[in-house]
Amino acid sequence: MVLRLLGVCIVLVLIALSTHNAAAKLPSYVLTGGELGAYAIHVFVPISQGQPLALPGEDALGVDPPQQLPALSYDLYPSYGNFAVPAQLASGGPELRYYPELRVLHQRLSDGWYQLGPETVAFLDTAIEGALVQKAAGELEMGPMAADFRARHLPEVGYWLKPRSLVAVDDSSRLPSMGPCRECAIFVGSREEFIMRHLLETASGPLHQPEPTSEPPTFAIEYFGIVDTEGGGIGGLLGSYTPPTDDHPGRFWPESYTQEGPYFETTPGFDSIVATAFIVPDGSSDAGLGDGQVNSASTGEGGRSFLITIAIVSSLAAVFVALSSGTAALYARRRGRS
Repeated sequence: MVLRLLGVCIVLVLIALSTHNAAAKLPSYVLTGGELGAYAIHVFVPISQGQPLALPGEDALGVDPPQQLPALSYDLYPSYGNFAVPAQLASGGPELRYYPELRVLHQRLSDGWYQLGPETVAFLDTAIEGALVQKAAGELEMGPMAADFRARHLPEVGYWLKPRSLVAVDDSSRLPSMGPCRECAIFVGSREEFIMRHLLETASGPLHQPEPTSEPPTFAIEYFGIVDTEGGGIGGLLGSYTPPTDDHPGRFWPESYTQEGPYFETTPGFDSIVATAFIVPDGSSDAGLGDGQVNSASTGEGGRSFLITIAIVSSLAAVFVALSSGTAALYARRRGRS
């Protein structure tokens, strides 16, 4: 009953916040390198003439590669999903590199060179200046992947492990049945450690191509959370996971799974935290977590309390957003009449 209530609450919150979030989702980049060194910052693009600015910008001019490149350059990783940055790192590096002295941008995959317009240069130079201020204040993450995970609030949300037999397999990232289930294992460990240590280490490795005879993953790892009153709730599919066997290490497919999709080999730390920090709340069903699964009555009670807490918070957040929107609309109408 509690699990069903939580699932309903999640859906209601997502519906209530979908319009609010749509306006906040703009293209973004992770900026690093140059005077930032290994530190990195996540930046959103500005709106130009009603549209988000997309690098290299509409006023950019294609040019020949410079005969001599300055030593100072900054790397830009387009950020369009939880694992866009790890995928670029695994494929050889950032998609974009900016040379501020020349005001030139290089697109790595297409090997295109562009002389940037004033608006794009102003955006990039301002982003660099702001990042250097935050670096001096000790506010930046080390590495583009860590900066992206942090900016996406991944250490702040709740996670559960769902048997893939309960997930609609349509080769997409949509989860029409998103929400914990009786057979799901709820994560009760440190989300900071799970994301910023073990997932970070796993996604820092190379991407592997599956063999033709590879079995599909065993579990889906889903998530949901209220991250702030301004941005609202986020949720979705983190990825798919198969625990290690005698023949293979653990495997993690980022985001949606496809038969041809590449995967990361999981670290022993990742496998260990999945086996010990994901628990079946009522202890009555076997999620296949192996020896690390916790099925004691005390743990089951703690899992149920955890779920009830999330359900209450989700429900209150939905009510808060609805009341805030209604109050703002009423205030606006009264102002209009006056």
